[in-house]
Amino acid sequence: MALNQNWHYLVTGNASDLAKIPHYIPTGLDIAYPRHDFVLTATIASAAAVSDEIDLGGATMLSLVWPSAWTAADLTFLVSDVSGGTFTALYDDGGTEVKIASASLPTAEARTITNASILTKVGQARFIKLRSGVAATPVNQGAERSIKIICKG
Repeated sequence: MALNQNWHYLVTGNASDLAKIPHYIPTGLDIAYPRHDFVLTATIASAAAVSDEIDLGGATMLSLVWPSAWTAADLTFLVSDVSGGTFTALYDDGGTEVKIASASLPTAEARTITNASILTKVGQARFIKLRSGVAATPVNQGAERSIKIICKG
């Protein structure tokens, strides 16, 4: 191992050398740890408007991978502080329901959707459900829909 200005230690051998290092701490860098991305799947059953419960477990939502078919509707979010608890619609500071507008959601193609301001608001909740439509008018989907949620945790 050799001393380096940017790292306390620089591993110059095989992977087992890493276990011999008492700490591996970068200096002078803003990011010290790699991202740990993972995927969760929310499923809305056929003829239903609300998905199963998803436990974000403190993760940050990065994006949604949209299914190749969708009955036209906004996407809104239901949240709860406990698993199996009462889920309520998520509203922003101005009293507006947090949603991804129908115009942004494809109805006939798979697509990845990233909306940082919305996903950050949702990410503050531990348990979520996705809803097709808004609180006043949920929209049942014409078939089962699976939406992948890309998270960083």
